Amino acid sequence: MILILAILFNSVEAILEAVFTQKNPKIHVWVEKLHIEIMIFIFILWGIFAYNFDAYYVPYWKLFLGFWFVRFMIYDLVWNLTTIILGVKISLWYSGTVKFYDRIMEELGSWGWFMKLILGIIGIIFLLGIE
Repeated sequence: MILILAILFNSVEAILEAVFTQKNPKIHVWVEKLHIEIMIFIFILWGIFAYNFDAYYVPYWKLFLGFWFVRFMIYDLVWNLTTIILGVKISLWYSGTVKFYDRIMEELGSWGWFMKLILGIIGIIFLLGIE
């Protein structure tokens, strides 16, 4: 359940940010703030009521790291795919040039995407509660 929520929230934020960046760049700041507030609320609910949602319990540190690792894996791909669908000519593997993270990914090249895959798999394992 929590893995599905992590993929859903990260995908929705990436899609909304891609659309708003193309249409109205000022709105995506509010989308990001709203997303963080909803994410914190879900984390708190999951920690309090975890036994009622699923048959397994995931500690907070695994929940936090798993969410961010899954985000690290899928966010750029979903954002790039949405931007391509909107008609902008970019590569599916584009990582940006503005943010510090984007410059690090540009320097790493294909190793950065390999690192995303490995950390994403670790995040999925954390969120599934596998020991």
